[in-house]
Amino acid sequence: VKPDDPVIQRGLDYVRALPAQATYVTGLQTMVLAEAGFPRDLPLIQRNVNWLIGARVYRGGQFVGWSYTSQGGGGDGSNSQYALLGLAAGRAAGAKIDEEVWREIRDFYIKAQVQEDDGSGGWRYLLEQRVTTLTMTEAGICGLFISGLELHAGQQKLDEITGVAARCN
Repeated sequence: VKPDDPVIQRGLDYVRALPAQATYVTGLQTMVLAEAGFPRDLPLIQRNVNWLIGARVYRGGQFVGWSYTSQGGGGDGSNSQYALLGLAAGRAAGAKIDEEVWREIRDFYIKAQVQEDDGSGGWRYLLEQRVTTLTMTEAGICGLFISGLELHAGQQKLDEITGVAARCN
């Protein structure tokens, strides 16, 4: 079904009316609006990106991910994944995100990877947990991949003659 179909438009109207006050909802709302691709939604997408950036959780001055809301709590892998996906969708739609945000996200995922205890190289739902999970490991890998792509944006070089990309990351 195309984005301009009446059924989709009614759904988008509902989605547009949602406030930015919870990480999952804000991340998903941003992904939906970015995917629909209507230019009129860019201010709402930017609002959501700004909310997600402002909702980051810090402990002892260190970024530890996202929680359910911007009202505190500890960061967890699932909320962090949805925040990251919302930021990536927002950026793809044209929202402005400072490079330092991507650097902080990359560093978070590097530090959150388990290298001791079970030596799995995986990620956990909560930083203080001992057990890694497949879903949080996939989220960790995606977090590194997405932040790495954003930090290397603009470094691609297209060979004008062959059309082949060098250094495409």
